[in-house]
Amino acid sequence: MVYARMMRQLGHDFPVYGFRIWGLDGKTKPHCSSKSMARAFIQELRSVQPAGPYYLAGECLGGILTYEIARQLQNQGEKIAFLGMMDTSCPNPLIFLSLFTRKFQPRLKQCWDRIFQIPKSQRLAGIPGAVGLTVKHLGNDLGYLRTHPLQDDEPTKRQNGIKKAGYTYTRTLLRYRPKPYNGKITMLLTDHFEGFSDPPTSWGSFARGGVEIHRLPGDHKTYIRDHAVTTGKLLGACLKEAETFIAKESRI
Repeated sequence: MVYARMMRQLGHDFPVYGFRIWGLDGKTKPHCSSKSMARAFIQELRSVQPAGPYYLAGECLGGILTYEIARQLQNQGEKIAFLGMMDTSCPNPLIFLSLFTRKFQPRLKQCWDRIFQIPKSQRLAGIPGAVGLTVKHLGNDLGYLRTHPLQDDEPTKRQNGIKKAGYTYTRTLLRYRPKPYNGKITMLLTDHFEGFSDPPTSWGSFARGGVEIHRLPGDHKTYIRDHAVTTGKLLGACLKEAETFIAKESRI
């Protein structure tokens, strides 16, 4: 629903379908790789639209998955009319080190402060507990541990399941290693975008059709919420351009 206001700007003649990650219902297991996730979503996609041309777009980490979906469809002989990414960084092998560093520094300061809040006479004995708590919090930050209690009531259990699926989804996509794509990527980047890995332009080394960049107002949290109309209109203009190009190409 977060995209609803933005999608209204595309017009009534442009239907939009979204994918939902597995694992949110507590029954299906999250995918273990980006490739398997893409394969499953392609099956869902074909149930609505059996053949191309396809217009694909993904936001944040979803852009990484969209890229792999486009690659697989292309390898199956399908036409990709549009591949859009909104505020999507290009992952690299050092990404987990970068994430760990970002999370580790504030947690280390918390640990240091916690130790020096312990009375001197008890400080030595209290160090293991302070360090252990910091490790738990860091593990929770990175999605490997859950430090909050698992309640028996259904709403809390569901919320815990959503968080766990979300962390699994994040780690899976950040491990993705792009391979070449025979086409162009259209990138919509916010003015205050801060990538978590390689800069978005790094996708240009994989997209053989190059990368076309458009700028959006706001940052990663506000461009869909506060600037939904502007974002939607820009995305709509990019889609219309791609649609026009495909129409001309089909007449040649």
